[in-house]
Amino acid sequence: MRPLDLTIVICAHRYVSNVTFKSLEIFRWHTLKTKMTYWIDVHSGDALIGRARSVACTQFLEKGMSDYMLFIDDDIMFKPDAIEKIYQELKHGKDLVAGCYPVKQAEQLSSWGNCKLDGMVHPCDYLATGFMGISLKMLEKMVEDLKLPLLHPDIACRCYPFFESGSSKTPQGDPIYISEDWDFCDKAEKIGVTPYLHTGVWVAHEGPTVWTVEEAIENMRKAGTITEEEIAT
Repeated sequence: MRPLDLTIVICAHRYVSNVTFKSLEIFRWHTLKTKMTYWIDVHSGDALIGRARSVACTQFLEKGMSDYMLFIDDDIMFKPDAIEKIYQELKHGKDLVAGCYPVKQAEQLSSWGNCKLDGMVHPCDYLATGFMGISLKMLEKMVEDLKLPLLHPDIACRCYPFFESGSSKTPQGDPIYISEDWDFCDKAEKIGVTPYLHTGVWVAHEGPTVWTVEEAIENMRKAGTITEEEIAT
């Protein structure tokens, strides 16, 4: 049995925002009651975010402190139960599950797929990494099945290339250029792991202001990119 329940990983270009620090502090007080054990691993200073995420996953894989990890971006605001919900889904067998949050400007949600917003957990084509839970066993299988090479084996950025941006195709076959988090979802599906979106987990995204899922839904209504049938919360 691993010594901790959860590893929380924050990958930051420069610094972790105040709203994220505050959310983590509230979560710390929350765990005094729930007794969840965890540690926080911050990776900052690397301008190449895909490499930072790959290094973080590799260290998680090699240290073996917990069976599950949760990526939280450095500009995400959340309530303690958001972490609890993702953790419970991981414990109950889902290897890749994320929460909902908007892109900046709240034009749409950051994850992409036809998921009804009904508070349930649904398969999703592409998940964003801002609030993403990952199992240790999935990373082990990814390295083994995809024959991922160990890069920079003798220096600090030692990693398997879990996260790479580049050319891909939509499920309909259209060519696209995808970000490192969507590439990670492609890798997961190649090894038989389904990405899941927890539509009962709504977290906020900070920029010049803080954008919420509610604002994204309203903007999507106005733009006609979401129907009332897709919203059940």
